[in-house]
Amino acid sequence: MPSVYLAGREAGPHNVDVCLHPFLPGPMRRSVIRRLALSAMVLLAGAGACTHAPPPNESPSSDVILADEIERSHAVNAYEAVAKLRRNFLSDRGPTSIVDESAPRMPNVYVDGMQYGPLNSLHTIPAQDIASIRLYRAAEAQYKYGGDNRAGVIEVTTKKG
Repeated sequence: MPSVYLAGREAGPHNVDVCLHPFLPGPMRRSVIRRLALSAMVLLAGAGACTHAPPPNESPSSDVILADEIERSHAVNAYEAVAKLRRNFLSDRGPTSIVDESAPRMPNVYVDGMQYGPLNSLHTIPAQDIASIRLYRAAEAQYKYGGDNRAGVIEVTTKKG
């Protein structure tokens, strides 16, 4: 087996630190290596401790509104809850087709998996009946609900559903 040489010396388990800096004396090199290793462990441990967790009773996703959030918002209906909590759900998606200019620009509404109506139909769904509201963007909406949902879907799941 061929030998590997670092800084003019054969590499092995006891002299790998020679490539750190050839001008540092051996004990100093080992001290620097220990400090680097300790720093790396502290950084890795700190990175795991700094992950963001949503507060209790809040949705972990910006695309989902849960019943607890709706209740705290004091909304009367689904439209008002969305307007207060995730206004971006109500935004115009712009042209969704270069062929069909009449293609919808706003998400369709589905309640418990069934098509319910256009965006304004959210006004008819009482807030106290809602378990969750979720926005499916264009690709997800077309996959789950079909090609007529190019502007996305707002899915309302009721407490009964």
